Amino acid sequence: MILELTVWKSDVRFSLSFICNSVMCAKEIFMTPYECVRAIVAGHRYRQSLPNPYRDDLDGLWMPGIINGPSGHDVILDSKLIEYINDLSYLLRSDGRSVDGDEWLDWVRDSVARALDASDPKFDLDVTSEIILNSVESSLSVRLSEIGGYEFAFGCTLFEGGAPPPFSIGPVRFETRLDWLERKLAEGVISGLTHRRVLCAWDGRMLRRRKISSDSRQEKAILSFSDDAPFICSVATKGMAREFGRRRARTTARLALTAIALLWQETSRALSKMNLVDDRVVRILHELTFQNGKIDSFGSRKFHAPGGQRLDADEWKILRSEFTDHFTVVGDILNSIVDIATPPRRPKTTHTLTHALMWFHQGCREDEQVIAVVNFAATLDCLAAGKGGKGIVKLIKAQIGIDADKELWVRGGQTAEQAVEEIYDHARNATMHGRKDDNNKQRPDSMPFHDWGPGRERAEALARHCLLACINWTAQHFGSDDPKSWMALQPD
Repeated sequence: MILELTVWKSDVRFSLSFICNSVMCAKEIFMTPYECVRAIVAGHRYRQSLPNPYRDDLDGLWMPGIINGPSGHDVILDSKLIEYINDLSYLLRSDGRSVDGDEWLDWVRDSVARALDASDPKFDLDVTSEIILNSVESSLSVRLSEIGGYEFAFGCTLFEGGAPPPFSIGPVRFETRLDWLERKLAEGVISGLTHRRVLCAWDGRMLRRRKISSDSRQEKAILSFSDDAPFICSVATKGMAREFGRRRARTTARLALTAIALLWQETSRALSKMNLVDDRVVRILHELTFQNGKIDSFGSRKFHAPGGQRLDADEWKILRSEFTDHFTVVGDILNSIVDIATPPRRPKTTHTLTHALMWFHQGCREDEQVIAVVNFAATLDCLAAGKGGKGIVKLIKAQIGIDADKELWVRGGQTAEQAVEEIYDHARNATMHGRKDDNNKQRPDSMPFHDWGPGRERAEALARHCLLACINWTAQHFGSDDPKSWMALQPD
């Protein structure tokens, strides 16, 4: 179920998002756009001439491709015409930064259908093809020029113990659902009636049936996407089409939650309580275990119970004040993801931190222990400019101040170099490339079924410390845009 159904554009019209399952693949095409259009027009005319185009000669397609034309006539496609339209979409695509392949293909299909529907089947084929190509290119140019700003809203869990006032991290805004609803009413996005009915529904009262209208559909969508979540996370995008922006906005919302969870020592545990409502659906696992031919145990366990990190409003205010620099840098990271119209102030640093934060988020969310360690190793490798184990050791020395041969942890006696070897070599390299002969060296089992729980905790702690340190270093050295500086020892 897709819950982020509410999208506001600058004209505050309400709309619903749909998933497109088509796939665009890079390939070599030996046709020009005009030749693709000519083949499409010729094939369309041939299909129109068939006595029963829905069933006859459709190249084995069980169901033909159908595009609705604006006049109400259907444009029926066989596999060859679908291939030509896919090729045309690939040839005409010039902007991969604001529209993704699926959405672009939808635009091309719609433009082709409109142009075919408006064409005269008795007109000269070559002239018609030229007219249709110009029409398609013009339609696509108009759509690109109309791309503006969107706001995507996601229900989420955040804190328990007291509702903080609304706050923003770059383009991401967190607020209670009541504050969000009041803001939308003040902006004129929702009506007073919808506002009152949503409040009643959130209060647990039954609603009377309402006449179907655009206003009632808004009400239904608000209740669906919020899904009883106590908080709403809103993400503003710029310069991206709706579907492309929607995907970017979801990623940005998750990374914003990760940046907040970084303030807790056990980040993955804190993040497990901070979720978009459809990221971790409540699940009950029923179990029945047998031993020696008899029932040994039975019962159920609940996973992803709703809730938030325990924190009251005053404590959050103190944290926000202490980590102002942290959230300033994170705001730049999040802006770089959803605002392609404005280049980041420090592109190299922002790009590196974005990847590191994404890997860290994946590590915190991962269920398989050794794969989580691989994700944390990738976080460290990003911060070490891809220099591998030796680079990570240098990063630890520069950012945490611990030499390679010094103990990294209070307990366990593991040095910094040994910790990196465990995380980067024993877990990351062995998992990704297969375990190699270690020449009788003592090393932990790198197989996925080994108990990597303690190793995961150490990897997460080290990745968290280094990520926080690099973010803080970036905040303190505003004029630097060289990620390699994180590994350089700074003069006293």
